[in-house]
Amino acid sequence: MLSIYFVRHGQTAHSRENSFSGTLDVPLTESGHRMAQALAEHWGHLPLQAVYASNKSRAIATATPIANLLKLPVQVDRDLREIEYGAWEGLSEDEVERSHPGAFEAWSDHPDLVPPPGGETAVQIAERAMASIARIRATHTEGSVMVVSHKATLRILMCAFLGIPVGDFRRRIGMPVAAVSAVDFKSSGPLLKLLGDTTYLPEDLRGARGT
Repeated sequence: MLSIYFVRHGQTAHSRENSFSGTLDVPLTESGHRMAQALAEHWGHLPLQAVYASNKSRAIATATPIANLLKLPVQVDRDLREIEYGAWEGLSEDEVERSHPGAFEAWSDHPDLVPPPGGETAVQIAERAMASIARIRATHTEGSVMVVSHKATLRILMCAFLGIPVGDFRRRIGMPVAAVSAVDFKSSGPLLKLLGDTTYLPEDLRGARGT
């Protein structure tokens, strides 16, 4: 059986401000780097066979401390990247709601079918992210691996694993910054055993903006 530990990257300035940053390569804040170090210190006991991350620097920086501790490379997979927000990149959710009310409402109601202008639908994200997980599972049939990705991508993956319509990802799944979720891939199907856990973080970081 394979267990995958899914991690949302640590805090960035955009996550702190609730801004859309899918294709933007926003670095971790100082708090984000502390979150990455706490991840390594708390979860470094895991006998991980591999550490994977999206191609964004915030994901790679979150994965690096635990990978270094376990003397593993960070394996980069572009298909684990965040949703592409198109014309909304860099804008806060409040700004988008004010400036593009119709488009924002349509996307909020049906993100599986309606993308942000120039962006991706939840179905498209599910297809590429699930393909990445399928490759990981083919490479590692047993043991444990870690995957560091992004808020929307991880919420969509959790919906796909649990049989929840991916269009409900914003309504059904929470995913704070630096949150850890865990799924066992059993013969009977995926078993969620941990979702969005941040209790391992130092107390002053658990309530950090960007959740």
